[in-house]
Amino acid sequence: MVSLTDISPSPRSVLVNGVNVDVYGISGRGFASLMVRFPAIGKMMNSIQVPKEELIKMGPEALAAFIAAGTGQPGNEEAEKVAADLPVSSQLDLIEQILKLTFPKGVGPFVKQLQAAGLLVAVETPPPNQ
Repeated sequence: MVSLTDISPSPRSVLVNGVNVDVYGISGRGFASLMVRFPAIGKMMNSIQVPKEELIKMGPEALAAFIAAGTGQPGNEEAEKVAADLPVSSQLDLIEQILKLTFPKGVGPFVKQLQAAGLLVAVETPPPNQ
């Protein structure tokens, strides 16, 4: 029988600028740190509407941090800078594989699991004031 300590994350390779880069699924600890650093992520997962301006402002930094975490370098400023400077198509290639490894059943089922475990609370967004 295999124990938890016998397994390790299995990377996938993504071709970026002619080089294969290993990507991994982001751990719970890594994901939680991203949610703390970028509160809009947690808001969106709780079905709270986030103003478009806030998403646009945090988007590039959050995506670079997500890529760094998914390449095994969470919180590494140098890795985040490299990720931020990649062409958009390369960023999307990396993000696609990181998402597949982080959420193999999809983001929706992941959010439902968190809600069922009481780790997220489904929130109804009030209608805008008229």
